[in-house]
Amino acid sequence: KYGKEAPLSITRGKVHDYLGMTIDFTKQNKVKFSMVDYTENVIEDAPKDACFTGTAPTPAANHLFTVSNDSDKLSKTDAEK
Repeated sequence: KYGKEAPLSITRGKVHDYLGMTIDFTKQNKVKFSMVDYTENVIEDAPKDACFTGTAPTPAANHLFTVSNDSDKLSKTDAEK
């Protein structure tokens, strides 16, 4: 069944490009995932009049670490999972 709807491809070697990621197995017992080329293409393809200014210490939203004191507390068992 595999390969009937879309052909399968085989890539050999220690560096692979897959879904915008570069997967690098060149260092023994390690793998490195990067998306530098993908990110550069996104920026290059962005509208030229887009305003990309400023910096952020994290890409997370401001409310990511906000704790709600109104929420029910987890049971000890669930908290330890």
